[in-house]
Amino acid sequence: MAKKVDQDSLASQYEQMGERPWSYLTAVLKKWESEVGEVLESFEVTRAQLEYLMCVAKFTREGKPATQKDLAASLGRAKNTASEAFSNLEKKGYIVRSSSDADLREKHVVLTEKGLCLANKAIREVALVDQRIFPDERDNEELIRLLKNYL
Repeated sequence: MAKKVDQDSLASQYEQMGERPWSYLTAVLKKWESEVGEVLESFEVTRAQLEYLMCVAKFTREGKPATQKDLAASLGRAKNTASEAFSNLEKKGYIVRSSSDADLREKHVVLTEKGLCLANKAIREVALVDQRIFPDERDNEELIRLLKNYL
């Protein structure tokens, strides 16, 4: 038989949950994502798409082949989600994809000049959001230090 839960006890537990770290992390993340989302709307790109563009640039700088599979893995995303994002980026002219000579299923990704310009502009705007939400450098260092303890 199920134990009866009284409303006062449940309400008290709910109030206590609001004072847990995850509650604050979630609230800050929602605020950041909302503001970044607004900024990126003007660029007609999502945060995930911007992250893919930046990851392609990183792979290219490091001399690594930027395959869809490796880019998705680097960002911890599913291959099918990445494929959809790359398809949208290609339609907008931000990347060019080509099949590997060794394996036609493997898609290599290269930034276009248009994609590079967009990513540079967009990331500068995202950095301004970061500065607005996280203005104190010393606090940021401490927050990062604390959060790393949980990874």
